[in-house]
Amino acid sequence: IKNGDVKIIKNAGGMITDPFGSVIRSLLIAIVELGVEEIMVIGHTDCGVRHVDSHAMIEHMKSRGVPQESIDLMKYCGVDFESWLAGFDTEEQSVMDTVETIKNHPLIPHDIRIGGYIIEHSEDKLPEVGEFIVTDDNIRFVVDQVYKNRITKVHAYLPEAEKAAGEDAGD
Repeated sequence: IKNGDVKIIKNAGGMITDPFGSVIRSLLIAIVELGVEEIMVIGHTDCGVRHVDSHAMIEHMKSRGVPQESIDLMKYCGVDFESWLAGFDTEEQSVMDTVETIKNHPLIPHDIRIGGYIIEHSEDKLPEVGEFIVTDDNIRFVVDQVYKNRITKVHAYLPEAEKAAGEDAGD
């Protein structure tokens, strides 16, 4: 994989909270302008967004100085603030919901391949940088970066590309 081959859109929980927000906009630009043909929604186990309690988060925001008027303004503007802040119950359901949102979006072309994946890891055995992670679909990812015992960056490993490179070297 060369620079520019992969476009990464990262956000808290890998969730699409607004079907016409910045995540879908970024995907559309990547598809239409940059030639992206496949979207991979990649979640991970032990996600910090899992079980986020929106009501508790709002209370924390207020204790940090966010005025109630600002929170009320979000609601007045039509934002379901509690849903917008909420986490999810399982990583699997979150990834499936995100995949379905993208697949069923009226602006996403139907020829785009869309899949959902979950990287399994724990603090007991966190993959080292350069170590392979294999998903149930036998797709392999190489860990590029680990920060504070969390995988923060991966890239897809395409065995066909390695095989083709080896064949080219033999010519």
